[in-house]
Amino acid sequence: METLKMPRQIDSRDLGLQVLVDCESPDVDNWYGDDAIKLRLVHVANDLSRELERQQRISVPDTEPILFQDCPSRRLIFIGHCFGGLVIEKVFYFIKPYLSLITEIQGSGQTANGTPHNGTDKITSGELLTRIIQAGAAEEPTSLAALKIDHEMVLDTVKDFSIATRKNGIAVHCYFEQKSSKVSKMFGDNYKDFIVDEDSANLDGCESNGQPLDHYELNKFSDPKDGNWRKLSGSKQFGAWGNKVPESYPPPAMGVVFSGSNNSDQENLLSRLPIATNASFNSSNRQYEPTCLPDTRVDLLQEIYEWADGRDERCIFWLNGLAGTGKSTIARTVARTYFDQNRLGASFFFSRGGGDVGHASKFFTSLAVQLAYNIPSLQHYISDAITERSDIASHSFRDQWRQLVLRPLSRLDGSLSPSSYVLIIDALDECDNENDIQMILQLLAMARELKTIQLRVFLTSRPEIPIRYGFNQIPSTERQGFVLHSIPLEIVDRDIFFFLKHHLELIGQYNEHEPGWPGSEAIQRLVNAASGLFIWAATACRFIRGGFIEERLHLLLEGNDTSASPEEHLNSIYIAILRNSIQPSYMEQERQNLYSMLRYVLGSIVVLSSLLSIKSLSRLLYITVPEVNRTLKSLHAILYIPEDKNHSLRLHHPSFRDFLLNKKRCGDSDFWVDEKQIHQTLAFNCIQLMSTFLKQDICGRKAPGTLVTDVGIRVENYLPPEVRYACIYWVQHLQKGGIQLQDNDQVYQFLQVHLLHWLEALSWIGKISEGIIAISFLESYISAIEQSKFYTFIHDAKRFVLHNRIGIEQAPLQLYCSALFFAPEERMRNILWLPPDYRPFTTSVCNGIIVMGYSSGSVFFLKLGLGNLILSK
Repeated sequence: METLKMPRQIDSRDLGLQVLVDCESPDVDNWYGDDAIKLRLVHVANDLSRELERQQRISVPDTEPILFQDCPSRRLIFIGHCFGGLVIEKVFYFIKPYLSLITEIQGSGQTANGTPHNGTDKITSGELLTRIIQAGAAEEPTSLAALKIDHEMVLDTVKDFSIATRKNGIAVHCYFEQKSSKVSKMFGDNYKDFIVDEDSANLDGCESNGQPLDHYELNKFSDPKDGNWRKLSGSKQFGAWGNKVPESYPPPAMGVVFSGSNNSDQENLLSRLPIATNASFNSSNRQYEPTCLPDTRVDLLQEIYEWADGRDERCIFWLNGLAGTGKSTIARTVARTYFDQNRLGASFFFSRGGGDVGHASKFFTSLAVQLAYNIPSLQHYISDAITERSDIASHSFRDQWRQLVLRPLSRLDGSLSPSSYVLIIDALDECDNENDIQMILQLLAMARELKTIQLRVFLTSRPEIPIRYGFNQIPSTERQGFVLHSIPLEIVDRDIFFFLKHHLELIGQYNEHEPGWPGSEAIQRLVNAASGLFIWAATACRFIRGGFIEERLHLLLEGNDTSASPEEHLNSIYIAILRNSIQPSYMEQERQNLYSMLRYVLGSIVVLSSLLSIKSLSRLLYITVPEVNRTLKSLHAILYIPEDKNHSLRLHHPSFRDFLLNKKRCGDSDFWVDEKQIHQTLAFNCIQLMSTFLKQDICGRKAPGTLVTDVGIRVENYLPPEVRYACIYWVQHLQKGGIQLQDNDQVYQFLQVHLLHWLEALSWIGKISEGIIAISFLESYISAIEQSKFYTFIHDAKRFVLHNRIGIEQAPLQLYCSALFFAPEERMRNILWLPPDYRPFTTSVCNGIIVMGYSSGSVFFLKLGLGNLILSK
């Protein structure tokens, strides 16, 4: 069997082409092995361009040193494979000033095989590295490390190359493999697949062809008569640049031919950024939330659109208004408008109690990921930032904003993209940290620094002090404000009238009433009762729709007090809805039971830190699903209650939370919820649930070396939503409930038994950072207690988890193995209930292998390598 060769190894005379082999540049093989990190893409490409210039001077010594100026007969073909293809593309950067001259020379051409364009969705560089290590390979990781270092340059190179070829009329043709390859070293002996598929090999806007070859056959040949070489070189695009140019096919001034490529996967890089899944205006859980009706909010929307489309320095528009004045509906309308125009950069709708959208920890990373998907040309710049700083998500908000948003946007070419994009930030006052709110405002104002691209930030909130203060710190020339509740009441009432008329007529039609029901007079009385609040009107419509519509309409009309304030009107409709849920036929004991259940269930819903379904809520509250259904069945006007009991419950509007937790606003002790008391109840419910559910190796993996990625989404089968909720938020409820901690109390006893189980669960769901924050809070919370066993316990637990964080984030079961093995024994005795025989007997063997034997008879092998500790049985 003949040895396969690269085209550069075949005699150029046999190929019938003039080929400059290697160009005497540093050996490309140095991209592998110990010298890989020392040699960079830019170095090789720079050497190649210099060698081309040198060769040109040798051929035509009297010419100016401009590539190809007087060489009309010299046809050059560049041939590269895999990483070598990157070199060829990078050369275009160095010879860019001469491209227009080169393209005037008839017959010159370029061929590149194996150049990266779009990555591959089969496996990412990081996953490839992991599999190579697990397969026992020793050399390849260094070459991958070199590729990782060059990732930012690679992405820029592909873009620059694409622009240069289009600008100079250079024909480009792509080849891709159509035969799967066997990659036993990385995937197992029987694994076969495309190394680079069609999508990866192609370049946007270019012709392409598949070849019935695998990745290796596509680029290697035994000799010039090899059938594979003939298949590739026989195409008219490739053959046109040989010594014999067919008359029927005039060659382009310059052309490029690509075959299968291998590149870092940008989507995988973006997946490393933590995001708030329900943040965007069009997320699935917001699909039923309305936008403004036609012919409503006309003047205000026009003002917003004129600002967003303007070119002045006012980069921030703050729409502020009282609760229920329609801010979020306007924000959704603006977001939809610019989304449809492909000018929406990103949106983030805050919601207290909505989990990740209730705080700012994933705010900037969520914006970055949305920007990457909404502006495709931005994706590789954001990917560059992630590659450059793989831990960027743990950096300060300022660094995240600069590296993930401002810097990538500044690199966009304004002439090739829309010149202006809009960010929508709704309900900033729902963010749970005032310091974060002020920091967000300060950073958003930096959008003014962008030059080639304009970024407009549309922001809504209540007029809370932290936001007013932060907004006023922005120079007046760089901001615009609008007070929603200052719009003349007649304009607001007109819009509310149209809103009520539209929805009540639909309700009437559904209930087979006469057209026009309930009539203009009734609608106007409801408009007066709304007192300028759209949320009152929306709540009224939901309330009327949910029962006997005539009776419910009458109930709202007769309770109308025209002298009341807007907030009092809102309070009155909430009280009316709650009281209507108590049937008059109930006996007194039944009424008291229902009052108690309403406070318990509704109170829990409004203080939850993340949304839960009815099924999960019932388990957390230790009541049945029918009990929850019976309690909430008449409250659809204030709660979104999905038919699917696995979907999340949520409030229609946050103003109900304010009402229910405020004793003065609620005014009825039967419904008012003591916020501190409900937090205490939830804290102990969480502890009870975790004590019952958590255990060692909760996913049943058995192998201590099991990675989080090996389990993936299946972790949901072992840790249901209510248990995940308890693991993440129990300390928050403890804090908000004002529970005092002391030695040997319920919290101390829980942690003594379940500390590792809790940390394991957090690791499986990717929330170990939340565990560290919780432990840090507990440490500060009990630090004042003198000579406290609890404090010593928590202090040692914090040191333990910080020391082992990296390992247990990747392989949670290492908590019970390598983490304990390398921890000081006396400290572990302090924080864990370890049996006397738990400490393993160990002995070291050669080449970084440790064997650990336990009295139970178990034997584990610990391989130390690349800074990681992976234990296997």
